Amino acid sequence: MKQSKRFSSPELFPEDPPELPDLELPLACCTAQEIVAALMLQHHNTRLMQQVLTDLEANAHTWDAFLLAPSLPTVDSSADRGSLMCLRDLQTCWNADTLYILARNANTARSLQTIAQAWNCSDITLYPPKRMKRLTGVEGAKRLISTRWHFPENIETRIDFDQIPHPDSPKWVLDEMTVLEECSPQHLMAELMIKADSKCFHAQTILKELQDYSHWWRSFVLAPPLPDTKTGMTNRLNILQQLPTAWRDDCLYIWAWDDTAARNLRLLAQNWYCGEVTAIAGDEAARLLNVPNASPIIVVRWL
Repeated sequence: MKQSKRFSSPELFPEDPPELPDLELPLACCTAQEIVAALMLQHHNTRLMQQVLTDLEANAHTWDAFLLAPSLPTVDSSADRGSLMCLRDLQTCWNADTLYILARNANTARSLQTIAQAWNCSDITLYPPKRMKRLTGVEGAKRLISTRWHFPENIETRIDFDQIPHPDSPKWVLDEMTVLEECSPQHLMAELMIKADSKCFHAQTILKELQDYSHWWRSFVLAPPLPDTKTGMTNRLNILQQLPTAWRDDCLYIWAWDDTAARNLRLLAQNWYCGEVTAIAGDEAARLLNVPNASPIIVVRWL
């Protein structure tokens, strides 16, 4: 089976620096970082993401990991409107506006800041060490930088979700031998879940049941918990510690088709050895997804 060294840490493969993701690789042969790179190419601004990945490839000695994700909330204890638009749009694209890069040291962080100026971003931020530790759990010489874009598509969705027909039967299938070029954003997210498989999180079991009942949901993502008054932003970006080889987050968000499907999904998720299963509905679901009259979101959390 073809194996890849692309977008893996240069420390793992010092003789062969990372390259743009090989889109002919099967999902099963990719690292989590390669899948993150492929997910970036599913962004609505593909040309920009190609430039970003090309520059990251050419400067692979400057970073340990990177992640394109929604921007951090403006208030530590609450989630902003539209915080789950990546969940909303996952069937068609990866809707995220901020690139987080874990630089190897202060010098390489400054180099990355200079490189990022060519990406036409709105903001470039170098986080102080204490803030980096709080967000990622990482300390020492490494540095965290972010680049944020203000995309018009992030304001309002162009999709009329009410016009999408409800499937009568399960239609979604995950095949790990599918090459990256043929994968949807949802398939890429599912493979990241497999990379996160652990003692308490049985990804294959969860994905098998989501496949069997794919007519109950619109999309799902494995992501950090939404901020609250207890934890705020602590470890919000700790996934950067796991990359490039693995993926790890604490919450599975599932956007249900309707109220009935949400109840069924909530019962189903109770068998997944999780810590808690909750539902976000009504105005709060509409605010987080930025969709009027949104159907409920099931949140499965492993504590």
